[in-house]
Amino acid sequence: MLASIVGGWPARKGEFPWQVAILEDGKYHSCGGVLIDNCWVLTAAHCFEQYPNKTYSIVVGDLSKRVEEGTEQEFEILVVHVHENYTEEVTDSNDYDIALLRLRKKNGRCAQLTDHVRTACLPTSANQFPDGYKCVISGWGNTNTDDFSPNTLMKARVPLLPHADCSRRYRNKMTPRMLCAGYLQTGGVDTCNGDSGGPLVCERDGRWTVWGITSFGFGCASPGFPGIYSRVVNFLPWINNIIGEIVHLP
Repeated sequence: MLASIVGGWPARKGEFPWQVAILEDGKYHSCGGVLIDNCWVLTAAHCFEQYPNKTYSIVVGDLSKRVEEGTEQEFEILVVHVHENYTEEVTDSNDYDIALLRLRKKNGRCAQLTDHVRTACLPTSANQFPDGYKCVISGWGNTNTDDFSPNTLMKARVPLLPHADCSRRYRNKMTPRMLCAGYLQTGGVDTCNGDSGGPLVCERDGRWTVWGITSFGFGCASPGFPGIYSRVVNFLPWINNIIGEIVHLP
């Protein structure tokens, strides 16, 4: 039940400058992520279940997977921090599905912030965005259930849904560390295979906040089964603790 954008449309160049592409073996799109600091990427833990047996890198500032636009910045990953509670016992439920990636510096620095590379803000309050608030999902994942993966970054707008409604649909699989978003009755717009780890961002007063990290779902855009996201605000102490401890890394 991995998560891509179904029912979306192409993003514009530089529209989502915090969007990260995670590559396997330096060339195969694996997952998404979100830049929250010039040296740190937030993503989903399940994207790194094969680590360190597989090699991963990240790209920021990208729009098309097939066209080199001159705005891309690629980095090796220095450290992968999967949440310590994401264990074999919880992988079936996708609880604690969150990870932090520390980028390896190039020429003494991490990502250089430009018009096409920016960080998304972290949440400031658990009640910052209420149910019904429309937020944006993005990624290079499948645009339908036939495994068609687009070359261009895609986007879609989805409303936040009540936790209880989604918990009933997913038979109590949801935990307080998850949120859901989408169109409960009609479906048609959702993340799908390949978007895992990417951001659900909400905008207010020109400030874009990463409210969720794409985690899982049942099918893609199926009626009655909206997308499930790790609720970032619940992980703020963990995020701040990890970043605060690792500031001395090269």
